[in-house]
Amino acid sequence: MGMCKFESRQADGYGFIVYELRSMISSPALPSEDQDQAHEQPDELEESIAEAMADALDSGQYRKAEDLQRQLLERRILAYGEEDPGNLKLQTNLASILWRQGRWKEAEEAQRKIMDKGIRLLGKEHPDTILSMNNLASTLSDTGQFAEAVELLESVIQTNKRINGPQNALTVGAMNNLAFSLASLGQLEKAESLLEHVLELNRHNLGEEHPDTLVTLSSLGSVYYKMGSITKAQTLQEQLVQLTKRTLGEEHPNTISAVSNLAMIWANQGRVLEAIKILEFVLQARMRLLGSQHPNTLEAGTGLARSYSLHGDLDAAESLQTSVLEDTRAVYGDEHMSTFTAACVLASMFSDHGKYGKAESTMSLVVKNMIRTRGPADPRTLEARELLEKIVLKRTAVGSQRKETLGQIAEG
Repeated sequence: MGMCKFESRQADGYGFIVYELRSMISSPALPSEDQDQAHEQPDELEESIAEAMADALDSGQYRKAEDLQRQLLERRILAYGEEDPGNLKLQTNLASILWRQGRWKEAEEAQRKIMDKGIRLLGKEHPDTILSMNNLASTLSDTGQFAEAVELLESVIQTNKRINGPQNALTVGAMNNLAFSLASLGQLEKAESLLEHVLELNRHNLGEEHPDTLVTLSSLGSVYYKMGSITKAQTLQEQLVQLTKRTLGEEHPNTISAVSNLAMIWANQGRVLEAIKILEFVLQARMRLLGSQHPNTLEAGTGLARSYSLHGDLDAAESLQTSVLEDTRAVYGDEHMSTFTAACVLASMFSDHGKYGKAESTMSLVVKNMIRTRGPADPRTLEARELLEKIVLKRTAVGSQRKETLGQIAEG
């Protein structure tokens, strides 16, 4: 089902294009050389904080990195004021750290402020303003706001292509993000065509093993999977696993994502025990590296729960997915798209396991909340209603068959 999504985003890929952390203090985004000359160079303490923050981020210590980034931003605001354009790079990096922690709502709020300030202080066509639009669009797609993300990304591509050319890194990255959002809206053919073009550009300009090329491979594999081209998806995903292991290492988040996606393909092809073994490793690795309530950890939990269900381990599947739903609610609240998706997966499991009453009550609540928060005509609301109707039909059919059987026994 569409809402029960196949994991396609890779960590630290085209999502946020982040300024180089070790140099951002000495290269603020300023509109003129005169202003740049007017600012003092960072002192030794600021350089030390920046180095410590970069090291924390590299090692996955996101909370520590966030605290240090806030220190740098506060020092700069004290020195130059709230309205100084040079604050934008620091604020962008802070938003990216929030995003990496899965705190997408906070990242979205921060990015909207950054974009608005960039337009006001630097103009719509300044590189930092264009970048902020891309980053906001990425967060919007992560939170299910795909239509707005598409609108922003089309503007980014049009503007940056005119200023910097069609093969500029930001242009190509925004095209990759646009394809992700189009696929999420069900426009799979458009997404496929766009990603194949991006992959060709990246292979030619960057090489087969460049991180941007690997992210595009992952996105294209996801689209093939959604289109039902399972063999093409598996071929790409197997290639991606080998490339990420060789270039990034076994425990890099991108490698773990690639392995997880491949395992999910295997599970749906009947290689369930192999998939379970891999997905158990993926879940443990993500819990250790990211924490139990990080979005990527929750997605890994759902993937493993599905595989348990396919293997016939029904209690384990329902228990794990129930835990995923509870953690998702704790992170996002009752009315977030991620919560709806987790509940949809659980309802589907209940239905597959013949527990139609539980499936119907779970899915009825999802549909009710989605109609209230997203509207009755929203594509995902319609998908949810379709699933609920299927569950009701199954329950009714089973009930009718049971009555018929009991009648035959009574007559016999």
